[in-house]
Parts: sequence; C-alpha cells; structure tokens
Amino acid sequence: MEDTDSTQQEPQVLAATMALPSPVSDAAQRGDLQAVKAWLARPSSGIDAMNSYRWTLLHHACLAVPLTVNHEALAEYLLSRGASVNHGDTSVLHCAVARHCISYPTDMVGLLLRAGSHIDARDDGGESPIAWAMDEIVSNRRDLWLTRALECVVQLLRHGASLADGHFGFKNDEEGFDEDREPRSLEDFLAFRTRFWPDIATNKHWIDCQAIVTGVKTAGSWRAFRDDKSNPWRAYERVPRKAVLRLRSLVARKRATTANPLFTALFASPNEIVWHVLSFWRARIP
Repeated sequence: MEDTDSTQQEPQVLAATMALPSPVSDAAQRGDLQAVKAWLARPSSGIDAMNSYRWTLLHHACLAVPLTVNHEALAEYLLSRGASVNHGDTSVLHCAVARHCISYPTDMVGLLLRAGSHIDARDDGGESPIAWAMDEIVSNRRDLWLTRALECVVQLLRHGASLADGHFGFKNDEEGFDEDREPRSLEDFLAFRTRFWPDIATNKHWIDCQAIVTGVKTAGSWRAFRDDKSNPWRAYERVPRKAVLRLRSLVARKRATTANPLFTALFASPNEIVWHVLSFWRARIP
C-alpha cells in the first residue's frame, strides 16, 4: 500500500518542484490562457510549478492589476486541471483579496473559496486573508474601492473566516522582533491600524468594518450577526436592490426597457414579491 501511495503522490511532488519560466508566469499575469495552455501541453511543464518566489501559475493569475474576466477564466482552467489553491508562502487567496477592490466585475475570491482555498491560511507574517481584506480599507481612498474592500471582508466572514487571536500577525512585529512573537488579537489589530493611520478613525468604511468584525466575533458567526439591526452591511446590500426597484419604476412608466427575461418576470410581480425576491439576492457591489 505504501508503494502505491508514493506512486500516486510522485507526479504532484514532481510538478511542485518544477521551475516556472518567467515568460509563462508573465503570460499568466496577463491572463493569456492560450499561452499557458501551450506550455502545459509540454512534457516538462507542471500545473503547480513554482518560480523563485514560490508562486505558481494560479498565483500569477491572481496578481494582475486589475484582475479581468480573462484572469478569472484562466484561474478556472487551472483549477479544472488540478492546480492547488493552497500552495506557497502566501496563498492565492491572499493575492486575490489584495486585488478584489479594483477588479470588478470579477469574483476571484469567490472562485478560490469554492475551490477549497484555505480561508485561514497565514502569510509569512502570520496574517490570514481577513486581515489583508481589512488592510485594503486602510490603504484605499476611493469610495467605490473602499466599499468593494468591505464587501471582501463580508465575503470572507460569510465563508467562516476566523477572528480568533493569531490571525492578525504578531504584536511586536512593528518593533522588529523575530522571536517570541505574541499573536495579535482582532482588538489589537484594529487599535494598531487606527494608531498607525490616525485619519482612518473617521473613515466611514473603517468604522463600519470595525462594527462588522466585532459584531461577528461577539455573535459567534456571520449567520448569527447577519440580520442584526446593528449590522452596517445591511445598508450596503440595499443599494443595488433599490437600483433594481428604480429600474422597475422606469420600465413601468415606459421610460426604460430591459432585455433580461428574469427582470421582465420580476417586474411584473407585486411590490412585496419583488422585494422578497431581492432579499435573497447577494448583489455584487458595482
């Protein structure tokens, strides 16, 4: 049995130790599916081949600025070929989270989570993707990007991202210590970011983010906190739903049209049914 298991694992180990040529990683970062397919057709290729940074093709597909539908299509293809979503020192999920706020209308984060990406993976600094998503609120200033960053925080919480101590780096990293590092709690993380960037304390998205993560931690899960009246995300979710209702009103008054058969059927329904249907719609932030 041991010989059989090692034989089955050998191709995966071999693929992971293959070198990823720069032209191929560059093609993946451009979202060039055909170039990547051509390389993978070679006997010397490997789906999880890595470059000197321990980044795979899937990493590079998630590293573009911004991510496009071409990168998402490439990622879907790589996953269909068996690419690992949990590989290297920084997970592909970390990379996708860092690009989420500027990459509408793609949903690379959702794609990776559905493929089994480890939601609480740590980078080499001890931070999980939820910490990276919260940092995107700190580092962005455009209102749309801030809302998209907050959307990513909520998306990770929906999938069960942990808010326990140890997912937010280490307390004394900012002091330059490498040994005996104490895991930073969520509360320490929020306080440190606010202290380091004082202006963020008055930013509405950061205030809402703090309310959401502390609310989820207190409630025990996103599901337990989701419908709480103190949940700020409920107001964000209503924005695209109200936009649909405005379109419905315009269509009814012959001032607009829609070619979408689903909207046509929905718009013909009574108000209470329309709003009930929209309450189940997890709208993407435009």
